[in-house]
Amino acid sequence: MEVKLFESLSKHLNFTYRIINCNSDWGVFISKNKTWTGLIGQIVAKQADIAFSGLTVTAQRSEYVYFTHPHIITSVSFITPPPKSLPKITLVIEPFEGLVWVCIVMSIILMVFTEYLITKKWTHLKKVDIKWAIISALLKQCLAFRLPNIFSLRIMICFWLLACLVLTASYSGCLYSLMAIPSRAKPINTINELADAQRRGEIQVTAIGGSSYFDSLKNAKFGVYKEIGELIKPVADKEKGLDIVRIATKPHAYVSTRDHLYYGLLKFGPKVFHLPPPTQESTVFLDVMAIAMQCEFPHKQIFNKLISDLKKGGFLDYWRLTENRKLAVNGDQKVNDIDDKREHEILVVDQLQSAFYLMAMSYCLAFIGLLVEIIFQKKITISVDVVDRYYY
Repeated sequence: MEVKLFESLSKHLNFTYRIINCNSDWGVFISKNKTWTGLIGQIVAKQADIAFSGLTVTAQRSEYVYFTHPHIITSVSFITPPPKSLPKITLVIEPFEGLVWVCIVMSIILMVFTEYLITKKWTHLKKVDIKWAIISALLKQCLAFRLPNIFSLRIMICFWLLACLVLTASYSGCLYSLMAIPSRAKPINTINELADAQRRGEIQVTAIGGSSYFDSLKNAKFGVYKEIGELIKPVADKEKGLDIVRIATKPHAYVSTRDHLYYGLLKFGPKVFHLPPPTQESTVFLDVMAIAMQCEFPHKQIFNKLISDLKKGGFLDYWRLTENRKLAVNGDQKVNDIDDKREHEILVVDQLQSAFYLMAMSYCLAFIGLLVEIIFQKKITISVDVVDRYYY
């Protein structure tokens, strides 16, 4: 966008120019000899007349160079890897919270105890069938048996079956959703969360070395900015900043302007990057960009007027929007509502591993029971008494 701005200024004022590439070195102040490097250094040393390319206005820089009216005002935020999928081992218990499971267990105990009290005087009833019927209804399994001709027991079983219908339907629906849409860890969406993650050693924060936001964080004296600045690491340029988040083994966060971060998100997609929503809590600070020039430059006011006219006419916003659309088309995928997008997946073994763990546990318990029977040479016999006069 800044290239188009400068081309428009060049055509309107009828001047030619030669570009000097400073390789993303905006300028670092060397206090020892009070000199500047990079773009600002070129202006101060009168080796260049004008400097642009995402140059941030700061109080220190303004003491040595002149800045035109700002043409970009954007926020500085951060980008991180997408949140990881949560393990599926405990998937079978995730549909309900802990209190619900406690209530279910207590209900089963109370149900069995009530059934025992009701059928206590009928000693020859098939109590085992009734108890298993209580469990099988909760597991949506069919167990063939006939209820005894006891009114209170039948009322109790009917209400239990109705309650199980609600529980099993709710559990199944939620379980299907959890298997189809993977659960993910909570993403980092605020500066405080980023500082906490860095403090715990879960993520490494980076920014372009020599940039205004890197220096501001590095020199911060209080709050979360100081915490982040104490451990922040520099990267060489914008591409390196995106690459280290995308490729590095250890999770990294990259601090830059939201426009640039959004470019990376459009280019690589939400499976590679997570960009927090544009809120006050996710904004490090505002970044004001302008064209820098020598303090003695004779056409400062003309540049200011042209930039203001282009901004009022909507050309600057249009150029930024055009660049975004171009990158969205040329990128790996188009992004709509990226922050809230979740994709359905085909069910794989990894998503069903909790069920296989339960199967493995049942095999192990059955094998242990068999060993106990062999060692103690005990035989388990099941006797079934049938009394037709108590059943329909």
